Amino acid sequence: MSQRPVQRLSAIIEGEIELPPAPALGRIRRDLLGKLTFENAAWKKKMTRGHALDNTPRHRHAFKRLSTGGIRIARGAWRILQEIAKEHNVEIDWDARVLSSEERPATFDFKATLRPYQEGAVQAAIASRGGVIVVPTGGGKTVIAFGLAAALQTETLFIVHTRELLRQTVESAKKFLGVEPGIIGAGKWSPAPFTVALIQTLARRDLEEISDRFGLVIVDEAHHAPAQSYFDVLPNFPARHRVALTATPYRKDGMHHMLWLQFGEIVYRIHKHDLEEHGNLLTPTFFPIKTKFTYDYKDDFPAMISALCRNPARQRLVLETIVNTHRPGGCSLVLTERVEHCKKLTAALEKQQLPVVMLHGQLSSKIRTETLEKLKEQEAELLVATLSLIGEGWDHPPLDTLYLTVPNGNRTKTTQALGRILRPWPNKPTPRVFDFIDLEIGLLRHHWSVRSRVYGLSREESQSILWKQKRSDKRPQAPTQPRPDFLNMIKAVSRGDFDSAETILTSTSKPKKSKDSR
Repeated sequence: MSQRPVQRLSAIIEGEIELPPAPALGRIRRDLLGKLTFENAAWKKKMTRGHALDNTPRHRHAFKRLSTGGIRIARGAWRILQEIAKEHNVEIDWDARVLSSEERPATFDFKATLRPYQEGAVQAAIASRGGVIVVPTGGGKTVIAFGLAAALQTETLFIVHTRELLRQTVESAKKFLGVEPGIIGAGKWSPAPFTVALIQTLARRDLEEISDRFGLVIVDEAHHAPAQSYFDVLPNFPARHRVALTATPYRKDGMHHMLWLQFGEIVYRIHKHDLEEHGNLLTPTFFPIKTKFTYDYKDDFPAMISALCRNPARQRLVLETIVNTHRPGGCSLVLTERVEHCKKLTAALEKQQLPVVMLHGQLSSKIRTETLEKLKEQEAELLVATLSLIGEGWDHPPLDTLYLTVPNGNRTKTTQALGRILRPWPNKPTPRVFDFIDLEIGLLRHHWSVRSRVYGLSREESQSILWKQKRSDKRPQAPTQPRPDFLNMIKAVSRGDFDSAETILTSTSKPKKSKDSR
């Protein structure tokens, strides 16, 4: 069979890639749209749990059909387009209509010195004109963003997903770039050469006024970018450089491919050993605390966690552990998943005359700011908080002890929580993790095994902790030190490379053959 003749197809690159109607488009349309259609993880989750689907679509699409007969596809899908075109003997004529740094100049006076691994990230982003940069906790994502903006000297849009990140980034921009940043969100609309914006505000507003303003768009905590709001917002900005920053590029729901479709591939990874070599990350000690909490679990996880947080015996164990192990003059982080649990723990610790403050999503922005100031001024030594509020982008280097009071089986959450206490600080003692393990419930035993892998423990060590007889006294059992390969393990987990993490675990936990068994 003779090969079909070559056809040419124009591809206009702006905030998306537009493919005008043409015979060549007809040749590749079916295969291209099939490659850009995915099962919606939210729909699958509701179906699996028997929840109402409401208006949740079964599929997500990284394309839009145009009334002209053409289509627009996500900008990061250019490689998929190129591969399918090649299969069908179609040649692409690329037409870049993006805004360069020269077209949207700005002046930033960068007031920091990048570490070698941060400089590498900046240079990779410039050379690739964007992509995904993986930065573990403590690697300085925001500083990298400022360094990139300063290197390009172009108007920059920095997108965040929480008010707390908005506030922190605004303050950091003043410090590191010497500018008064613009703010979009929290009731404000004041774009400037360096603008920090909430994705929720951008998704609600008409963006025509600012769409052609920026030569650089940066998305922080970009593992959230598979959300539909980002697919609605990012196409409005035809910046030449579009960069995603995240510590955890892979998602538990499998939707991380939607991140690649927005930004392209990973162009640079910073590893844990880079931070350790420069003294920017500490190695913790782990204290597993076993509880006797029991529950007749019937596939309703929220109900079980509510019962767990209300259980008097478990609450006493948590409280006694904190009171007996908190370092006077130190700085401890007590994490929970529930606001009510957060309030009860705070009240109980106050009764013990401990200097404690709390942080959760129901507090006003003003109170959150005041709480963080108390920590900075050392007016408080314990912070009781919900993981959702401090899991991402929150930083307080003096923290030296972590209490995980509510179980979770999410490697990303555990990595983020662990990262809160690993930052170096003058005279900081060895970081400690107190993890409360509910070994009477099968699902929560599994959750412990997930967390233990993040900690760098082998399967044998994890199981040994589970089934070892509980001590008669109520003191925490002896600390568990990470295996020698812990640093390699946490490197893999922190960058989301769970396949490599599993390989490390498997290879190091295989029993050695004795001479008799050979």
